[in-house]
Amino acid sequence: MLLIAVSIAHAASSAYHGPDKPVSEVYRGPDGWAISVRCKDDGSANDCIVAATQNGRSVKEIFSSSQLPGVQWHSDIAMITYPCGSSCRNDMFFSPPDKIDGGQLIDENTIDTRRRLVVSVATNPIGIYQLFTGRHKPIASLRLDTRYTQPDIEKMQWHNDRLVVWYRDDAGKSRQASITIPGD
Repeated sequence: MLLIAVSIAHAASSAYHGPDKPVSEVYRGPDGWAISVRCKDDGSANDCIVAATQNGRSVKEIFSSSQLPGVQWHSDIAMITYPCGSSCRNDMFFSPPDKIDGGQLIDENTIDTRRRLVVSVATNPIGIYQLFTGRHKPIASLRLDTRYTQPDIEKMQWHNDRLVVWYRDDAGKSRQASITIPGD
């Protein structure tokens, strides 16, 4: 089961493509791996094909979309972000040679590539997920002292096995919370 979640905030920006501007991009990763994005010009549901390649050869189609995705490598994990409508974003992850997973509104600055952890800020409590395990429930969650269902996060940072979150509470006051995720 592949976890693909849809958020209703923070739309990912994308470059224009259409009848006069098809897109063909390659985002290079480690050891000859890359993410290839090819968008035609018809705006159909499968207009953009996202695939993993190794040494220039197509290895695995990851997904297709009507929207142009953004791709960023974090060590050996590719984060593929694409809009799914007004103020909506999907986040997919690929790790060579064939691991695919997804999450809802992942904070790209808090990806722990060593332990394969990502943090979703889509809800309160925020969820910490382990990628590529087939388990699609958070391994831990951190409730922030706010009634907002999507908290106002200022910054998050890993300090060894501890995730520290700076956020604004209901009164707009800056607060801090943390959770420890035991190591391997």
